[in-house]
Amino acid sequence: MTLIESQEIIDGQCGANRERFMNNIDIIDKLIDDILEDKKAFGEEFNVNALGAYNLRKTSFSDIINDDEFVHHIIPDYISKLKSFIDQEQLLVFWLSKYDFQYRVKNPDTVFLKIKQYSEREKEKGKLQLKKSLNDLFGIRIILPGIISNKNNILLFLEREKENQKISRYYLREDGNYCGIHCYFAKDNFTFPWELQIWDAKSKADNYDEHELHEVQRKEESEGIFK
Repeated sequence: MTLIESQEIIDGQCGANRERFMNNIDIIDKLIDDILEDKKAFGEEFNVNALGAYNLRKTSFSDIINDDEFVHHIIPDYISKLKSFIDQEQLLVFWLSKYDFQYRVKNPDTVFLKIKQYSEREKEKGKLQLKKSLNDLFGIRIILPGIISNKNNILLFLEREKENQKISRYYLREDGNYCGIHCYFAKDNFTFPWELQIWDAKSKADNYDEHELHEVQRKEESEGIFK
């Protein structure tokens, strides 16, 4: 193989990588817009834009663990309305049909268990704000090729989305064998965030394994709390 032929192969690979990056950016950009449209429609249709006096950035788990209104009324009502909205919503159907894509609404019992666990953690770690920890009552996941190899460019794109106030927060989570980009949607401190996870197709198996391990650890932690 000549040097020219080798360079042509390298150029072709780089070109394919750039095209994949642009495709992923376009896909993520469109998905973010659709999530924002859904979140706005949900708030308008079910009148859940605000949580009244509860500032999720200033409120901790120990603040609400014994708050009957928040735990047994606001959260179950929000989840019930969210499920009703998702059942009749059509935007996400496109994503289910076209991509490796999932979404789910958390079960109220699971949310209550998380509140119990995090209120216990606060005894050792100090207060944990609800906005950063109770941030996935509605969770979306998309799995695409080339995310890890282009993660720096994708993170730069997400920084611009944050500056444009399309997303409230994002970060690259690397924990054990888990690797994914997490994005959050919350227009202020008085709305529950929605979560978007962006996975690389190559990390899919490892990420699911790590998720299962995390669930086992969470179950063991909860069993310790309720003994």
